[in-house]
Amino acid sequence: MKTVPVRSRLPSSAVRSPEPGRSVGAVVLGGDYQGLGIVRSLGRYGIPMCVVDDERSIAGVSRFSTHRLRVRELRTAEGTLGALDVARRRFGLDGWVLYPTRDETVAILAAHRQEFEGHFRVPTPAWECIEQAWDKRRTYRLAQKLSKSSSKTGKSSGREVRTLLKLRNVSSRSSRSISPSAVAASIASEGVASRPRSLRALLNWTVL
Repeated sequence: MKTVPVRSRLPSSAVRSPEPGRSVGAVVLGGDYQGLGIVRSLGRYGIPMCVVDDERSIAGVSRFSTHRLRVRELRTAEGTLGALDVARRRFGLDGWVLYPTRDETVAILAAHRQEFEGHFRVPTPAWECIEQAWDKRRTYRLAQKLSKSSSKTGKSSGREVRTLLKLRNVSSRSSRSISPSAVAASIASEGVASRPRSLRALLNWTVL
């Protein structure tokens, strides 16, 4: 994916905290079954939820959905930046956490992380990390490189093991090909850094 500079409507600065009396919520980008799972899982704990989508979706009508916004499109960086700017201003979402549900949205958040971090919390890893799963040619090359360089130790950290097990479960339920969105979710939830040793076990499953 080639990143195209866009004119950001979200100033790059420190993340603004929510207004006094407001809770930190979650902004789900895409409201299909994946988005519905996020809305229901977090909403049960009283976390405010905002669903932003460019098509009719089931997550937006969930009883746990606090806010919903239908936008023209979320397939481009400019469209996603504009949609989040509208949602933030309309619903007061400063400091909320962004949850992408599509591969292209993961790539947009990763490539334009600084623009989004001005007003939101972005758990999606940086583009330098996501790029390794986005471009399968890079994935294969890096997997081969890491297989050679890390074969001496054969050890994995606890976080690597947990991430590997998550991806193993994902692949066993569907196919052995794991999408960038699954990689991003696993890395973000376990805090696995974009270092060769940390990505070794992860990439061994990503390329299968």
